[in-house]
Amino acid sequence: MKKIRVKNKFLRRLLGEEKGLVMFEYILLGLLIGTSCIAGAWMISKAIKDGFTTMAQGATTASQAEIQAAAQSARGTQEADKGTSDKHDESVTND
Repeated sequence: MKKIRVKNKFLRRLLGEEKGLVMFEYILLGLLIGTSCIAGAWMISKAIKDGFTTMAQGATTASQAEIQAAAQSARGTQEADKGTSDKHDESVTND
């Protein structure tokens, strides 16, 4: 086995001992897991941001006429429901 010459005392001691190698492996594993978590969070946040952007664009592309038509339809439904409610109230009081 060929020895690698390292000038730094800490690295030489770290790479030269069994405990040091195990610790170095854990450090590498921790860095890999941390990097994966950061990348995953970034991808999820990008997907959420894109979803909100799409919803906002859909909300702003509705024309004024479409908005007024939807409001008129809602008013008509409310009036019809009120009429039904009034008829129910009359039938209850007459009985």
